[in-house]
Amino acid sequence: MTPDKTDGQRKGPKFNIYWIYGVIGLILASTYFMRFSPDLTKTSEQEFFQSMLTPCGAH
Repeated sequence: MTPDKTDGQRKGPKFNIYWIYGVIGLILASTYFMRFSPDLTKTSEQEFFQSMLTPCGAH
């Protein structure tokens, strides 16, 4: 039997460069879908309750 040639190889898990590309893509996609400064409008309490408590077709 011949011994395995493991002298020059690293032991342990191998790192794949595509994981870095995936993480960068995930960060870019999350910043696209979750805007950090959304446009906000002021709403009074009465307007809020009217829009939330009325049936869908009664606007």
